[in-house]
Amino acid sequence: MVKGDKKVPIVWDGIFYSVLVGAIGFGLYQMHAYLGGALFLVAAFILYFFRDPNRISPKDGAFVLSPADGKIIKVKKIIHPILGKGKEILIRLSLLDVHVNRSPIQGKLTSAAYEKGKKFPVVFKKSPEVNERNSMLLKGSIDVEVTQIAGIIGRRIVQWINIGDSVNGGDRIGMIKFGSMTSLFVPSNVKVQVSHGDRVKSGKTILGIIE
Repeated sequence: MVKGDKKVPIVWDGIFYSVLVGAIGFGLYQMHAYLGGALFLVAAFILYFFRDPNRISPKDGAFVLSPADGKIIKVKKIIHPILGKGKEILIRLSLLDVHVNRSPIQGKLTSAAYEKGKKFPVVFKKSPEVNERNSMLLKGSIDVEVTQIAGIIGRRIVQWINIGDSVNGGDRIGMIKFGSMTSLFVPSNVKVQVSHGDRVKSGKTILGIIE
């Protein structure tokens, strides 16, 4: 579990993968300079991909923060099977975005549900509904659900908090490795402040105001 500020702005898994790939590249460099050099570049990209910058989130406000970096690709009214009427805000992450997810509200994790799903590219219309996913229900002054959705490249969804854990808005709650989408359900008393095409940052951008 990873919460709060930390000194190393990189997810530890990224350091491990980067060192491993870099070591292989070093071993190959004398025999195949181009291949070894290419692996060094891959190792550098892995460090970049797994970056986890410390962020100061807005505090003590009646608002909902973005759970992910990326681009808003959908804001739609829906009826959640548990939480009732509200809106779904869907964020698409590119390979260049920070892939650490953060809590949109102060609250407690009351349930989490993982579905193996498919591995369709995130550009497919049905991929948000059928791809591998992990949904986390957070209860606070309002109830929200954060859903981590893998894509064709994303091979691992990681949840860093356990049921019963309390979090502040902006705390780290998980990560989707190598490409993804993140969906956020907010109840109908949240006035959404973003629209299709907007760029957002996890733990920084206010997605909605609680009325």
